[in-house]
Order: sequence, then structure tokens, then C-alpha cells
Amino acid sequence: MLTFDKVAKVLAAWLWMVTVLVWPLLKWIISIEVFYQFIKMVYHWDTPGTHAGLVFLIHFSLLVALTYYVSIFRPGLAGKK
Repeated sequence: MLTFDKVAKVLAAWLWMVTVLVWPLLKWIISIEVFYQFIKMVYHWDTPGTHAGLVFLIHFSLLVALTYYVSIFRPGLAGKK
């Protein structure tokens, strides 16, 4: 019988697998975008109202979180039948 717990575990494992498979390309795209946000933050450093530092921090945090998710996190069903 399918329970919500089993469906959630299978969905998490599937999402992790898809993310790992596209990670090499995704890492380059997000890293280039984070570098662009960094340059934009430095350029708008003294401009009030742009919030460029906050935007850079959010994008960099997303890159760090995705790196953790791909590198360290293992779903509960990894290697199990």
C-alpha cells in the first residue's frame, strides 16, 4: 500500500538523482550567475535602494545549499529496494 511517507521518500530520491545528474552543468550556470551578482554588488556598493548585497547573499547561499545537497545529502532510499 502506498503511504505518504513512501511517496515522499521516492520523490526525494528521484529529485536528488535528477539534481545530481544535471549538477555539472547547473554548477557552472549558477556559479557564473553568482559571479555576475558579485560584480553587480561591488558596482552598486554605495547606491542606496539597490539591495545588491542582499541579492548576492541569497544567490550565494543557494549555491552553497545546492552544493551541500548534491555532495553530502543522501536520500533514505539510496541503494535500497
